[in-house]
Formats: sequence, C-alpha cells, structure tokens
Amino acid sequence: LDIDKFQWTQLDVKGTPPSPRDKYTAFAWGTALVVFGGYGLDSETGGAVDCGARQSPAKYVLNTSPDAAGQMLYWNNSVHTLYTRVESASNQGTWSEMYYQGTAPEPRAACCSAVIRDHAYIFGGRFRLLRRNDIHRLDMYNGVWSGQLPVQGPIPCGRSWATLSACADTRLLLCGGFDQKRQALYDIHLLDIASLQWAKIDEARFPIGLHLEPRFWHTACVDRGDVYILGGFTTLGDGEDPGKCETVVRVRTVVLSLADLCLQVIAAHAPEVSAGKAWLPPILNDRLQEVRDHKNVERCAATDGLFLSP
Repeated sequence: LDIDKFQWTQLDVKGTPPSPRDKYTAFAWGTALVVFGGYGLDSETGGAVDCGARQSPAKYVLNTSPDAAGQMLYWNNSVHTLYTRVESASNQGTWSEMYYQGTAPEPRAACCSAVIRDHAYIFGGRFRLLRRNDIHRLDMYNGVWSGQLPVQGPIPCGRSWATLSACADTRLLLCGGFDQKRQALYDIHLLDIASLQWAKIDEARFPIGLHLEPRFWHTACVDRGDVYILGGFTTLGDGEDPGKCETVVRVRTVVLSLADLCLQVIAAHAPEVSAGKAWLPPILNDRLQEVRDHKNVERCAATDGLFLSP
C-alpha cells in the first residue's frame, strides 16, 4: 500500500513464503516485513524447511485437542522475512526463512510484537491450552534469540490478542488482550527494556471520565510518542455477535517539546493567527499543518487520552 497515494500494488514475490496460517504477528524492520509464529498448516516438508545448506530450527506442533476438530493444524515458531524492493518499477519481494540461533520461544499464536532499533520483542500468545506471559528478544542483525527474558515487577497475566508498542527507544507498552479465563482485558503495562522491570499503570492515573473498555484482537500504532489503541472486541461472542470497541484511546508516553506545545496553541487558534503564518519558516509551516491534521484526526476519532510521564 502506497500511503501517500492510497494505492495497492501486488508484489512479485519470490522465494519460499510461510506456510498458510493465521494469528501470526508481523513487524517492519527496515525495508523488510518479518512474520513470526502463528497457527495453520505445517511446512511442505513437515517442519524442515530448506534454509540454504542448513535446516530450519523452527518447530511445528500439532493441535491434538478437541477444539481442532480433527484438522491437521499446527502452532509454530518460525521466522520468515519478506525483503521488499517496492521503490523499483518491478515491485519485487523475496521471502526467506531465518536460520536463527539461541533459545527461541515455544511455538505460539496470537502473540504480539514490537521493534526497538535492531531488536524484536515477542510477548505472550497461546500455545496449546495456555496463554503465556513470557517475553523474548530477537537480535535481527545476528538472528539470535535471547531466551525468556528475566523480567521483574508486577508481571502481566498470560494473554493472547494483545498489542505491544515501542515507546521511544526505552520502553514497551502492553495493552489489553484475552486472558486464561477467556475474559477481555483493559490493563496497560510498561516494560523498561534496560532494567527489564514491568510497571502496571494504576487506574488512578487515568483522566477523570476516561473509560477504558476491555478489548482484544485490537490494533495499536505509534505517532511521535503517542500510542493509539483502536478497535477490537470486548467479548468473544460464543455463537452471538461479539461486542466491538468503537473508541480510540491515545496514550501519551513522552512530554511534548516546547516547539510542539507552541504549535498546538497556534493550531488551536488558526483563524486568529492565519495572517502570521507567512512569517514562519517553511519547516515550521509544514509541521504546523501536520499538527492541524493531527487534531482533526483526534476530533473525528473521538479520542480519549491518557498521559504517562516518562
């Protein structure tokens, strides 16, 4: 998808793609798309995919529980990378499977991921009947898994269908999910990646009137330190229509710079100061337009806000 033109293009993809699956997690690393785990079919060679001269270390574990209904479906912990060259006229991409080292996470589905610099973090997800709360780090340059990280503090409960977002270069924000009791969650947690210390955000810090709906299977995106949490379900449904979240929640994790605060004031009084815009340098005029567009998006989305000081 070309974000500027809002135009879809089908890539000419080569290499060996992941086996058909759902409930995987995916993240961008540079110009590559990386897919981890999921639930679906085994690889064509029974879990031993050719990685050049070496065999894949990935595991595929058959679901033998009654909910599989006799289908041959597998959890896996494979890592596949799609290297793209969409800037060229050919719109090409090449799939390859990572031959990783170290101690990889157990196979899982519906986990969440985030990237800080050249490290990908994987949290939670479901394997067999257990929804997990472990977190792992993958060195993308060297292809080395950390094993389960020895975190401290109030560790979040096991969950699937949560979101994990990178806040600057120091913290990860975990929101919501679906717990072992099959209940939707609305809690928010922060992990400091240097100290590996978890902290739960106390509800007393929520702004007055802010109501966080329990949600899972939602999505989240980051913009200048703000994490926007969108959509999702509040209930699984179990034969009925599932409850849906229609609100957008903004979690601010950084303090705005003085320049950004000034631009927000100018944007809020656009009619009164429109004549003075000509005096602004072009770079500030462009930034002011971004701020105004940002405020319009917030108004359209009926955004609730939560501020977390660093």
